[in-house]
Amino acid sequence: MMHGLWLVALSVVAAQGCSDFLLNRTNETISARTMDFTLDLNAHLEIVPRGTRLREPPAQNCANNCSSYAWDATYGFVSVNAYGANVAMDGLNEAGLSAAWLWLDATTYRTTDAMDPRPVVTSVVSHLLGTCASVDDVRAKLATIQVAEIDPTRLIMFAPGTPVIESYPLHVAVHDASGRSLVLEILNQTLHVYENPNGVLTNDPPLLDQLAALASATSLPSGYGSTERFVRLSMLNRHRDRVYDPTTSYGAASSEQAAVASAVHFLGTVQTPLAGDNGGGTEFALVRDHARRKLYFQSTQNLNLRMVDLSRIDFAPGAKRRALAVTFGRWVDDVTDALVASTTHSKYIPNRSHLDKAFDSRSTQLAPPTFRGSIPTIVVVVGASIGAVSVIGVALLRESNRQGYTHVG
Repeated sequence: MMHGLWLVALSVVAAQGCSDFLLNRTNETISARTMDFTLDLNAHLEIVPRGTRLREPPAQNCANNCSSYAWDATYGFVSVNAYGANVAMDGLNEAGLSAAWLWLDATTYRTTDAMDPRPVVTSVVSHLLGTCASVDDVRAKLATIQVAEIDPTRLIMFAPGTPVIESYPLHVAVHDASGRSLVLEILNQTLHVYENPNGVLTNDPPLLDQLAALASATSLPSGYGSTERFVRLSMLNRHRDRVYDPTTSYGAASSEQAAVASAVHFLGTVQTPLAGDNGGGTEFALVRDHARRKLYFQSTQNLNLRMVDLSRIDFAPGAKRRALAVTFGRWVDDVTDALVASTTHSKYIPNRSHLDKAFDSRSTQLAPPTFRGSIPTIVVVVGASIGAVSVIGVALLRESNRQGYTHVG
């Protein structure tokens, strides 16, 4: 029974189980997200240079069908698009600002006001990425536009193959290079903008209800529901500076590598390990380095971490737009040749007889001695120990030299 309930819950998450968070490291500004959806988004990364003219898609519930609106990108950005349309559902711009759509059933869009002179914007993520450099810019920008829902029935006209659904109820997570976060939600036909120092966003219920659930949580939840993922990521994020011992072989890493690795570990706690009943699940995951302007990505069947460095992209006006599928790249790194060519190996173990003699010698030397004179006992014991270890070391070295290799460790 519990097994069946778990699979049902997993299927629901596979349909609308996105998670987004800002890693609360004191010395890094890293955010990440999963994209879980019931439909194949056919997601692509795309370069959008400065000066690119972007036209707003048709709006639903738009008075007088809304007049056309186009705008030019002030900032270059790398977007993650769906269905082959130039409408971003996520992305990072050259100023280090990210914006991301996540599903929120509680969203109720308002009908646009025909008497309002402000332009109607449906591609909110694209618009924020192309015109804003900071959280403050986003707040100011939102006062100058009407946020509306893309009309799904008309989307298919400029993005052939797009599945038609009734609505796209969404909210938006924003992070900037200074480490500040905003959440945009449209509830009861009213736009709400929240500062989000917690840095985490998932799906339903709305943010304030999620924060209330977090405040009452007493343990780390284990499920994949929206609130469980929200609480789990929030609690893990409280241990933001708990890092692996850098003096160990597995913990040594630069600050950059350690932070990105932490984000990937956190993503693993909310990614669906199995497909839902319809075969859907976590389609891709992103890690955004806001300070270094790097965008890392994985896809469901290609977990190899790949990266786009925005500092190496020409975002100058007139530069060409380029796209790449999130599935692009090697899914595994074959290191067979490197292993075969390696000249290192582990230490050889000497013959047992050599070890037995060495240990027997040490045992004899460590027996309670009888002294004449003034040499302290500890000096004799330490000297005997060093001698025994030296015997073993010489045996190991001889065996290694005989093989002609350099040992590691």
